Amino acid sequence: MKKLIFAICLLLAARVSADDLTLAKEIFGKFADYQKNDDPRILDLVAADCSGRMVQSDGTLEIVTLVPPGRFRQGIEASLKKKEGNPNPYEDVEYKAHKDSVSVSGVVQFVKDDFEGPFQMTLKKDEGGAMKIRYAMITFPLGSTPIKSHDLFEFVMPGEWKTKAAKKLDIGEGRTVYPGGAVSDSGSLGYTAFEDGKTKPEDHDLKEFPWVVAGPLLKKAKQGGGKEMPPFIGELTPGNKDQVYFIYPVEGPDKEVMRIHGIVMRTDARIYTIFAKGTATVNKDLWLEVAKSFKEL
Repeated sequence: MKKLIFAICLLLAARVSADDLTLAKEIFGKFADYQKNDDPRILDLVAADCSGRMVQSDGTLEIVTLVPPGRFRQGIEASLKKKEGNPNPYEDVEYKAHKDSVSVSGVVQFVKDDFEGPFQMTLKKDEGGAMKIRYAMITFPLGSTPIKSHDLFEFVMPGEWKTKAAKKLDIGEGRTVYPGGAVSDSGSLGYTAFEDGKTKPEDHDLKEFPWVVAGPLLKKAKQGGGKEMPPFIGELTPGNKDQVYFIYPVEGPDKEVMRIHGIVMRTDARIYTIFAKGTATVNKDLWLEVAKSFKEL
């Protein structure tokens, strides 16, 4: 008798799983169609607390940004307002039933960029029995932006950035700072050239420069309830005293970690600082690429 009951339970469990699998296929199919046509009904398919991560990749370098609960849905709302649609099809889609959820995986074919990016989503029923997307990981093509500042220097920054013009600053005692900045969907970027009319670049300690840019940002973050975490400051490449790599992490009240990270580089003429602020995971390879692309004009 016990064996019979156990067998019936297995059959019932399989039936529920099969029903969920069918429903998940229906929900994801609607998601893809609605996304393609900027249909606002797509919001009904995404849980309010949906989380995930955004991966930008060029096949070698990856920049990963964690998407906290609620932010994925906000991103869809912003996309709907742009009314650009999504012509990129989901292909090689596979479904897998789990104990209380269904995972969907495959690739997104980015037509314009000729790029194939893996994706994964988790669909799960809410308390009302409605199946919705609760987690999403999507890989996007990683572009790059050539940046030129004050006709003094240029570099290539991975990602899509919109630059902002800035005037030079005379800070006294023969010292001048040439600032610049840029923004993207994943954070902000700053870059400066520093000249000292009284001393040579070699007379300065490069490890003092990260705090110049990070200090005010950390102060503001802590005023908002953030908690400063242990920083790192060291050589970008072993043995090269003219390049410094730094990271200053701050944990916010919502446990999301914001990072201020970048590089300081010294030449015979000036000292340059390039830094980013955002929630993307820090990748030293990114800054190695930036350093390789850097040129004085």
